[in-house]
Amino acid sequence: MKTSILALSLLAVLWQGAAVAAEQELLLSEGVRNRVEATVSAVDLRNRNVTLNLADGQQLNFSNVDPRISRFENLAVGDKVMVAAGESLAISLSKGTAGVRRIELSEAEDVLPNGAGVLKTRATYNDIIAIDKTNGVVRAKNPDGKIVDIPVQNQEYLNKAAVGDQIVVLVRASATIWGNDTQ
Repeated sequence: MKTSILALSLLAVLWQGAAVAAEQELLLSEGVRNRVEATVSAVDLRNRNVTLNLADGQQLNFSNVDPRISRFENLAVGDKVMVAAGESLAISLSKGTAGVRRIELSEAEDVLPNGAGVLKTRATYNDIIAIDKTNGVVRAKNPDGKIVDIPVQNQEYLNKAAVGDQIVVLVRASATIWGNDTQ
């Protein structure tokens, strides 16, 4: 009896892993990168925190900057630093994975010899509940349970989608600061 329960538990775990690892087909991908100058508006050397003001009024906060950043101790209020920012969006079709709508958030730090960065990722899994091929629309249920209509201009992608699949929207944003102009 214990062997059967253990085998069923293992099978359930493997099945869930297979569903998560289902092959996804990339439908759309685009990204934007830019580099701007920012001004240090606050710096806490003891706790290794820094606040930057961008020219457009936005503020970036970096907390507990990694000790491997060699020039952090040289930062002072009023210093100019470079900020490299990037954002990318990918939309993919995940075949046969509907039923587990969710949002997955993650954050990681990026460490360079003279800079620190943050990478944030948001993956949203939406169930396809209907397809209108005549009007080029996929109807999906998002993790909040709301029904959204997604226009699909590419007929080839529309033909690949089916009820029971998922539309996965992945957004990644990164910001990296440098304490000098050489990078």
